[in-house]
Amino acid sequence: MEFRCKRCEEKKLRYFVETTSGRCASCISVGAKCSLFVSEEEWEKVREEREERELAVAHLKAQLS
Repeated sequence: MEFRCKRCEEKKLRYFVETTSGRCASCISVGAKCSLFVSEEEWEKVREEREERELAVAHLKAQLS
């Protein structure tokens, strides 16, 4: 999942999402309004994709052993 808030996109800032708030860490650090909102459903999708990829890597490592 690729996403950036408008502020970070315009300023070409390095981008990290604060997972506890769903807002971008750069905006939080300067108290700026963040246009990003990540719903719980989107976070769940990200978690599922990550787990699938980790499982695929584990299977590949097992095959190489």
